[in-house]
Amino acid sequence: MRTFLSNSNFNFVAALCSLFLLILFNSCEKESLSVLEDNILDAKAQNNEREGSDDDFQSFHQSFNNNTDAWADQYVEGVLGWCGTIELWTKKTGEVMPSKGNGYATVMWGECNTFWSEEADEEGLPTFQYGAPATQDPDLWSATWPSSGFIQNLDIYLDPAMFDNGVAFTYSNSLKLQGEMAFIYFAFDVVKDAGSLYINDFEVSEAGWYTFSYVYGEDEGKLLIDFQLLQKNQLLYSFPVEKRLYAPEVSTSDLWVDDYGSGYIWFVYLQDGVALPIDEQMLRAGK
Repeated sequence: MRTFLSNSNFNFVAALCSLFLLILFNSCEKESLSVLEDNILDAKAQNNEREGSDDDFQSFHQSFNNNTDAWADQYVEGVLGWCGTIELWTKKTGEVMPSKGNGYATVMWGECNTFWSEEADEEGLPTFQYGAPATQDPDLWSATWPSSGFIQNLDIYLDPAMFDNGVAFTYSNSLKLQGEMAFIYFAFDVVKDAGSLYINDFEVSEAGWYTFSYVYGEDEGKLLIDFQLLQKNQLLYSFPVEKRLYAPEVSTSDLWVDDYGSGYIWFVYLQDGVALPIDEQMLRAGK
């Protein structure tokens, strides 16, 4: 069955993951940050004082040739750690060739770090046991909206043979509400059905690297988002992202871009046991 996220039924673990982040960030919209989170943001604040021009927008490129910087898993300690695992591979050690350069990474569903699984309740946050990696670097959460918009790209190796039928993984980008520790999410499912993977009704039957691109723009100050699927810089499929995760009744075109900046990438769900290759993360102003 091919479904978009708003109609998908995840397994129990995935549902708990979604509920956890919903509780966490919704609570942050209503209350001031904990002392721990305040200290983290204060330490990063001077990197996020921008004027909104394209030149001042925080650009970022992760080639995975040497490290997995900006990504958090169960081995990153504290509140900026997270769940699952991310592992670095090279042309010689990996099972696939990188999309570019000498290295790539794989992400897997798994246990959460000690903070989130055992200590979070001491900060008034819910504990959580399982999840998948996300980018957790506040340096990449921009404080203003660039005049030309921006893109957030990630290359993902899609191979239908890697997955069982059903939701293969759920991929999300977010925007951060300026001045607050609150995020809004835009996500969709990649679904395995009858030997192929599907993004909505677009079929992916051949294994290979595909670029997942969120293109953020505006129309008279209101938010516009397009998702684009590319391969070797050729556009294969696109669709407008019109609804929010957790708040599908709110259209993206009802949101003012001046209220938001760039957020983070998050694998909301990933089939257990799958080591999903990723490469060439890119955040930059422009289209």
